[in-house]
Amino acid sequence: MSKLNFAWYHFKQALRSTTVKKMRNTKTKIFLPLIILLTVFISGRAYAADVYVDANGPNTEEDGSEANPYHSIGAALSRVSSNPENNRQVFVRAGNYKEEIVLPDKAVLTGQSKESVTIDRENLEGTVVTMGKDSTIESITVKGGNYAVVAPAYNKSTIRDCLIEKSKRIGVWIKRSNNLLTSGVDMWDSTISNNIRKGVYGETRFIYFVNNRFSGNGEEGIDLRSKVKGTITGNAINNNGEGGIELEIRKAAIEISNNSLLQNGSNGITLNNRTYVGGKVIIENNANQNNYHYGIRCAGTKKWTKKLWRKSIKNGKNTMTGNIKGNISASCKSK
Repeated sequence: MSKLNFAWYHFKQALRSTTVKKMRNTKTKIFLPLIILLTVFISGRAYAADVYVDANGPNTEEDGSEANPYHSIGAALSRVSSNPENNRQVFVRAGNYKEEIVLPDKAVLTGQSKESVTIDRENLEGTVVTMGKDSTIESITVKGGNYAVVAPAYNKSTIRDCLIEKSKRIGVWIKRSNNLLTSGVDMWDSTISNNIRKGVYGETRFIYFVNNRFSGNGEEGIDLRSKVKGTITGNAINNNGEGGIELEIRKAAIEISNNSLLQNGSNGITLNNRTYVGGKVIIENNANQNNYHYGIRCAGTKKWTKKLWRKSIKNGKNTMTGNIKGNISASCKSK
């Protein structure tokens, strides 16, 4: 792939999310990243791959060039780890890669497409992909392991246009850190499905989940602990074995908007109160329907009060119908 083609590929990826257009501050969130991309494109750096990988490449001496690619992702990442931080672009051609990988800081791992590039460790007891600081994976399927993808503490991580599936525990584990933008986790245009337990398990962190699909996971599609901040918007969170989203509200500051939460095995959204501290949770413009328990259920080790609900939850303009036990549980004290 030429430098120009590789840049155009990234430019098209930035245009893909139609959901983002519905968000607040649309001009800033859409056009500023595109201006940055175009500036890089014009300057000649253009996101060209620094190292290439092809499991089915020629049996010649591997040097990571386009003509003589490495046969393994691990070899390519080892090579770029010694490169300057702005020269850590790895392009992976179609193939099935049975590896455990750890991304160096600032590395960008791009697959030819998530349909054709798979990192497959179904029998692994550990982690398949461990993110590095300011690292990105895109257009890749990650399959298996106890944890398919782990975002370690204090590592800014981006997951874009990926399929993450069939882990024995958690599809994406976002480890406890802080909730600053500089160590946040962004996930765009990806599918997290058919993981035996949770789709995503997120501890204290800043998150930005846009236009993803969470489905068929054995427990919750998204399970978030206390102090999480950020946005969950434009996602399909459907048909998970337990809830769509579970959130511990303590010191949370999060917007849940424009999602579908359909036909989950318990509640569309479960709000847990364990300390009476409360948080700031906006729940609006979602289709929260046909879940097997409640649309919204309030739970936790501490009882809810009207004061806590009013202080912590802004709930409005949601479509809530067909939830078998009711739209909002009486435990929420929402009236």
